[in-house]
Amino acid sequence: MVHSMIETVRGNMEGFTLEEVNRARTARMTVAMMGHPSEDTVRRMVSANTILNCDINSSDLANARAIFGPDRAAIRGKTVRRQPDKVRREFVSIIS
Repeated sequence: MVHSMIETVRGNMEGFTLEEVNRARTARMTVAMMGHPSEDTVRRMVSANTILNCDINSSDLANARAIFGPDRAAIRGKTVRRQPDKVRREFVSIIS
């Protein structure tokens, strides 16, 4: 019998209350509405109260990362393109 260790969002929700899960969802939606800034930027904005009428706090952001993982849209938009390896051409003589 093969066991696999796959993490699911449902499994990650264990240990959190329903209120914490709902606040984590709200935090993730708020970050999406802001255009997916980095987590550090959002955390600084929330802790400095620079966002008006914002219901989330830094613990909600931490819970959102623990439950849903890192914000994929933020990661995909901010990764740097790597230069591909150069293609080396080799000529092979074919004798028939």
